[in-house]
Parts: sequence; C-alpha cells; structure tokens
Amino acid sequence: MNKIFEKEFEAQAEYVLSDYMGDVKKVLSTKATVIPTSRFVNAGEAQFVGSVEFDILYSDVEGKLTSVQTNADYDFSLPIDEGAKDAFLESRVSNYSVRLTGPRKFVLRAALSSEVYVNESDTIVCLGDVFEDSREPETVTKTVKIENAIYTTSSEREYAEEGANLEGVSADSLDVIATSGAVRILEVDSEDGGVRVKGEIILTSIIRRDEEPPFAIKKIIPFEELVTLEGATSDMQSSARGYLTSAVTSLVESEDSTAVNLNTIMELSVISAYNEELTVTTDAYLESYDTVAEYEDFSYSLLLLTESVNENINCEILRGGTGYENIRDVLCGSFDVRSLSKEMKDNGFALSGEIVLNGVACEINEDNSVSYMPIKYTTPFDINVNTKLQMPADARVECKAYPIDVDFVIDADKISAKCSLSISYRVYKDSSVKRIKSCNTEGEEYEKVSSSIIRVYYPKNTDTLFDVARRYHTTSRKIAADNCLTEECLSSSDKESSLSGVKRIIIK
Repeated sequence: MNKIFEKEFEAQAEYVLSDYMGDVKKVLSTKATVIPTSRFVNAGEAQFVGSVEFDILYSDVEGKLTSVQTNADYDFSLPIDEGAKDAFLESRVSNYSVRLTGPRKFVLRAALSSEVYVNESDTIVCLGDVFEDSREPETVTKTVKIENAIYTTSSEREYAEEGANLEGVSADSLDVIATSGAVRILEVDSEDGGVRVKGEIILTSIIRRDEEPPFAIKKIIPFEELVTLEGATSDMQSSARGYLTSAVTSLVESEDSTAVNLNTIMELSVISAYNEELTVTTDAYLESYDTVAEYEDFSYSLLLLTESVNENINCEILRGGTGYENIRDVLCGSFDVRSLSKEMKDNGFALSGEIVLNGVACEINEDNSVSYMPIKYTTPFDINVNTKLQMPADARVECKAYPIDVDFVIDADKISAKCSLSISYRVYKDSSVKRIKSCNTEGEEYEKVSSSIIRVYYPKNTDTLFDVARRYHTTSRKIAADNCLTEECLSSSDKESSLSGVKRIIIK
C-alpha cells in the first residue's frame, strides 16, 4: 500500500565570502533548489538527507558582478510502520530568504513543503484473540484496488557539450561569472525492469570579456536514460524529476578561438505506481463463542492517471515600470510559483496562481560603464490542463508546478518573459470501507448441542449467511452444506453472502 504524509521542515546555514571576493554592495538575484541526496529506511523510521542549493548573484563595492553558490543541508526523519518496505521524499522550496548580515556574510533559510511516500505492507493486521485462536475464524472480506508504488534514484550521469566557440578571443580575456541549469522532463515510459526518461538539460553561462557588458550563453542538451527499477512493468504509470547536482563552465583555448564548454551532473528520481488488489476483513467471529468487535473506516485511493505536462506562461514588464531607461540586456532570471489553486473540469482541471519573476538587468551608463539592477515582477496565470481521461465526478487531483526556465526579450517599450513551467499531477478516486479493527471472544465456549436438535430460521431480506452463522455459533459453510445453498451465498463480494430469496434455513 502507498501512503502519503505531508511534512514541513526547514534548512538553514550561514555563508561567509572568501577573502579574494569583494564586499557585497547589492544582492541582485537569489535562487533556491532542493537536491535530495539519500534515503534510509530502517525498522520504524525513514530518514532523508539532502540540501537546498542557493545561487546568489550580487554586485560588489567596485561594481563587479559576482556569483556564489552554497548550500544548507537538511536531515529529516519520520516514524513509519515497521512493516514498511520503502519510502520516498518529494520536496519543493515553498519560501526562502537570503539575508545579508554584514558586507561579507549571508544567512540562508529555506522552508520546504514535502510529501513522504511510504510503501507499507500489503496486508492489514486485525487484532484480538479471535485471530490468535488455533481455529480459523469465520470472516467476511472485501477485495479493493488500491494504489501502490516503487521508487528509485538513478546513478549520477555527466553531460558536457560546447555552448559556443568565440572566434579571435583568448581565454585570458574571459571571466565566467555564473553557471546555472534545470531539467525539463518530456517523456516518461514504463518498461519491464525500468523506466525510460527523455528530456532536456537547460544550461546557462554568464560570461564577461574584459570590461565589456556580460553576455549569456544558453545550451539545451537532450537526453534519454533508462533508469533501472526492480519490479517495474510496462503497464505501470511512472513519473520522474531531474536534479542537477553540479553545473560548471570551462574555457578551452585553441590557436584562434576559445570554446565555452558547459558541464553538468544529473540525477533522476522515479516513481512507478500501479493498482493492486487488497483483501480487507470487514467482519469476523469464532465458532461456539459470543464475540465483540471494534470497527473503523479504512480509506484508500485508486490511481487513475499519472502525467506531466510542460506549459509556457508569457508576461510583460513595461520599461518605465522597472525604473531603468537604458537596460541593455537581462542576463539571467528565475521565477517562483505562489498561491497555487485548481478547479476540476470535465476533461481535466484549471490551474491558477501567481508567478514571481526575478531577473538581473545591465544598464550602460553615459561613461560606458555597466550597472546592474534587479527586476522583480508578479503576474497571475491561468492554465487549463486537459487529461487523457474523462474526469469522474468524484475524482481528486494532486498537482505540483515546478519552475524550469525563463527567456527574456527586450524591445523599445517592454521586457517580455516566457516562463517554462512543468506541471506534474496524479488523478485519484477515493473510497472507503468499514473494516474490523479488533475482535475478541466473550464468555465461555458454548456446549455442543445434540445433532438431533434442529432449528428452523426464516431469514429477512437483509440477512447474510455470515449473520445467521454467528447467531447460532456455527459456520457459514456448514449451514450452506446442510441447506444445499449455492456458492454465491459463500462469496465475499459486495453482497456479502446475501440470503435474499431464501425462504427458510435448517440449522443442525
């Protein structure tokens, strides 16, 4: 069985600039990304270790554009059932802050919203001395279909490609300011023994040549990986997320040019979900004893669909609204998704919220010097997501939206931004059944009655074979055999051995 727990926790750290770096004059841009590292599932506990990677871009007291990367580690544990097979953590940064407490010191804090997926035992234990007796108790069961899942993380894979070849430029004249990236998942296909993931790695490098304004080089690297997953089959529904654990730019000089090479290391996290049958005991008793039982509602979810889609959101910022008239370029940008809400529709759902867009622009001054300034803009968005199925009236959608990439275009009047958003969702149908939690005997065992004593019972339309057997301290199969009842009366279907239509029963 797959159970999901929602958890909130924090990661925080301090960072002091190295001695060779200039003091901070203005923080221009910040970004925080969750990087899961490992998970450990022991008896009664699941532990998750990872970090929040912070990218900080600032201008120093001399006006130089500088970037730093640092991280705040997290170590999170959750008590789980001792019969749990595995657990998996999906986290996103719901809020973060980068606070400058001096000219060289940052205090970093990130709040993480997380879901813990726990793969528990495939059986539900019923308590009480009825189930501990050496004799097999009489039970009523119901078979339901419930979501289950298996999880894995791929091994690290390195990618490297040339982003640009700068003719007539020496490596000594170039300075790499920052390198950042993201992973866009395009296709996820389940196979026997694994999951095939296709996507793109988007890498951006900001480079400065001598005293000229910086410029950005962007490279999109396609990939296709088969992630081995024990127990995976082709009929499972799978989803994946990609994480860049490293992104760097290297400069390779030749006789008449310099190649700008972009290098990164990626990991993939994969969840493969499926529906399996689970037998739930709804009632029980022990022959020859009166019994008392405790019941509870057992809730479960049937997975209907797992899917990911990529959407673009366009927004515009008027030049006059930025407060800067001579913006030459927007070097880099990022965005966060806030106030996410959804509305169910017949063929999918509508997703709405706000995008908080951040960018770093450069401006050419009258003396040809370069100044840097932050751009921040908030805009609402509405997206209609059409699913591959007609949505049932009682369907439930679990949805997450992950920022991937942003592109800027500048014209005479405005700055346009195209934000790439990855939307991952699961469609469920929720149900519940009343199950027996515990069942215990009361009093002494009844003496066996003489086989010559015969009782006649006239069942009501609402009676079941199980009800009558418990009332007379015998078994369902004995009553059925003595009265030549059909196998249908002994079934564990939704009818629960209904006696509707049976006029009388002989009990020996």
